[in-house]
Amino acid sequence: LDPSAFLPRAGGGPVPRDEEALLSALLAPSPLQVSCLSARLTALRALGCYHAAGDFKAMLQHLARLGDASVTVDVLRTGTLRRVPLDLEGALLLLPTLTQLLASSHEEHAEASLDALSLVLSSFGSVVAAARSAATGGVGVDLSGEARARRCHECYDHFDAIRPRLRELAAGDGATQRRAVDLLQGIGLVMGMA
Repeated sequence: LDPSAFLPRAGGGPVPRDEEALLSALLAPSPLQVSCLSARLTALRALGCYHAAGDFKAMLQHLARLGDASVTVDVLRTGTLRRVPLDLEGALLLLPTLTQLLASSHEEHAEASLDALSLVLSSFGSVVAAARSAATGGVGVDLSGEARARRCHECYDHFDAIRPRLRELAAGDGATQRRAVDLLQGIGLVMGMA
């Protein structure tokens, strides 16, 4: 997305002379701005339909397919994750999206990601750690247990992969610094990562 596309083009009209006229020109809707906001609203409505139907995995799959960071932040900021029955499979659907948000240069995106990652860690961190330390190779075949162990290992790998970015944020300043420190400490404490 090119922010300059929202501004009036050079030679496209007279340049406003006073601040009020400049502000009016900048706030006037442009076709590109209307298109972006309409697409965002359409995406949020589709996600809302999944949520209303109680199909949270489909909602998370659709959110991942969209790949729109601003829509993801909108969903996270509504507190949806705190109100849905998130399971380990849902967490795995969400973790790649949260990893992408965490890598964003926009502080609001990183903050939303840190909040959601903290929620996932508090919900599943001890389960993931226990599954990793559990003995394997019992008598018989336990397909659901093996699938759960695989999902736990994948969650662990996601949290391990974000630690370098968390260290970068923790070394910086701003609103994300304290949250990154807290999440790093939580990962270390709950999952035993040094």
